[in-house]
Amino acid sequence: MAGELSENQVRARIGAYENLQTTDEIYTFGRMLLTEEVARIRVIESKATVTAGYASAVLVFVFSRFHAFPDMDLRIKVLTVVIAVLASLGIVLAVWALRISQARWFSDREWFQNDDGLGENVDLRKRYYIVAMHDVKTETNRDNTQKATLVQWAQACLGTAGVLAAMLIALQSFWNWK
Repeated sequence: MAGELSENQVRARIGAYENLQTTDEIYTFGRMLLTEEVARIRVIESKATVTAGYASAVLVFVFSRFHAFPDMDLRIKVLTVVIAVLASLGIVLAVWALRISQARWFSDREWFQNDDGLGENVDLRKRYYIVAMHDVKTETNRDNTQKATLVQWAQACLGTAGVLAAMLIALQSFWNWK
């Protein structure tokens, strides 16, 4: 991803300064970024759930009309099948987005690190945590971006299916297409 630093680049930048206040500021900023990524997970998963629900409602609407399928005009049959396919695809994409699990979080080994000469040095420990936070944030952001893309496609399928369903209702109600 453009603008992302590798772990080695982060380590180099963390080791390039000596001011303890700089470590505190970077650490605080890293915590804020992680909090934002976790909040983004919740928003994306909420949207995926709502999208799957609405797409399911559109699919139920289409299935409720299948009793008259044999007697329908060919154009209505095609429109009905297209709506069902789009709604189903919206459900699949939304559920797929929900199934992407967070790839990585902090391990106990990272959290309670005592190796590498960290000992009781608070500044070194914070620098170590900054590198760990960067890694978790980078992977979480990658997962969130993938989830968001799937949800956007699911919403596009749902929106198209909804417009076509409205057209189906209009054609059958106002123009008496059976």
